[in-house]
Amino acid sequence: MPGVVGNENNRKFKTQEERQTAFKVLIEHLEQGYNQDSFPICDWETIEWYIDNFSMDFDSEKIREARRKGMKHWEGVGYEGLHKPKDFSAIAWIFIMKNKYSDLWSDMKEVQLGNKKGEVFKQDVRKVTDEELDEALDQVIKD
Repeated sequence: MPGVVGNENNRKFKTQEERQTAFKVLIEHLEQGYNQDSFPICDWETIEWYIDNFSMDFDSEKIREARRKGMKHWEGVGYEGLHKPKDFSAIAWIFIMKNKYSDLWSDMKEVQLGNKKGEVFKQDVRKVTDEELDEALDQVIKD
């Protein structure tokens, strides 16, 4: 059930000290490789509100840095697992990486089309917009 418009029930960090403490806990959470949506103190929408309204207490660059450190943590898990494979599941690790960092860890998805002239269109579709793909397909079909 949505809250009453204009209430501030989700503004739980009322003092600068409370905001700074919450931010410190958030940074630790992200640096350890946990997802922003599993942050137990509040939801991400609330964090975004604090970033917008209290940027001196919720520094967005530090959040990006903490996320990079979190990814480094998970890459370190894989690195250690490859060098000390006892009880390491590469399949589980890859699955985690693909789910947590799908923009960087997805499998290549290629489309290859040919026309009557023998011309071939081959493209990694992760890097192509729908409009570009439609245009390329139309061009191949025309030729």
